[in-house]
Amino acid sequence: MEKVTFGDASNPGYECGDKSAPAVVVLQEWWGVTETIKRQALKLHTDGGFRVIVPDLYKGELGVDAEEAHHLMTNLDWPNAKAELVECARYLKATGSPKVGVVGFCMGGALALIAAQHADDVTCAAPFYGTPDPGICQTEQISKPVQAHFGAMDNLAGFSDPDAATKLLANLQAAERRPRVHERHAGPVRHLGGASKGAGVPALRRDPGERGVEPTAPVLREAPRRVT
Repeated sequence: MEKVTFGDASNPGYECGDKSAPAVVVLQEWWGVTETIKRQALKLHTDGGFRVIVPDLYKGELGVDAEEAHHLMTNLDWPNAKAELVECARYLKATGSPKVGVVGFCMGGALALIAAQHADDVTCAAPFYGTPDPGICQTEQISKPVQAHFGAMDNLAGFSDPDAATKLLANLQAAERRPRVHERHAGPVRHLGGASKGAGVPALRRDPGERGVEPTAPVLREAPRRVT
């Protein structure tokens, strides 16, 4: 993937794909922009023909263990991250992509919902577990298609456990526009972003009609083939 910058502050990221293709923003876990996250993005590109970008919200820093990753996540400037996601989607549209979808894992799942609410240029979102602080994202106000994936065995209370997932579903259903699809898998989904051989990578479709990038049902063409 090629290193790029976008926005007024020259925010860093990694990008590949035809600029005229529909785009997918792939959002990191709390570890940062790891090689695993880049592989997830590349699979969307090679399998679906999408333009993909991975914004580097940690500006090159990586969590080498859970303690450091937690430190990086808790010290993230979330309002600034929200602004970067808005600029990222705007950049993709301004440079040729007709539609922009967002997918994220864990922390990135919460960020995907933030982008769905606040970035006008985002068409749809597919968070793989993770819910945002209501102070920065009011999920009941999201008016775009969302397909959220959670694991019934997840125990991260208030973030991705079954109660958090149920609350998110209720909030998404409270919006008045298109119906939302909410998937709850029997096993834990916490490590879906790190699954090998592309397991669990959503495949957004390229719709030849005027809707451009529109994941089916209503956001993704296919749910994960397996959960790890």
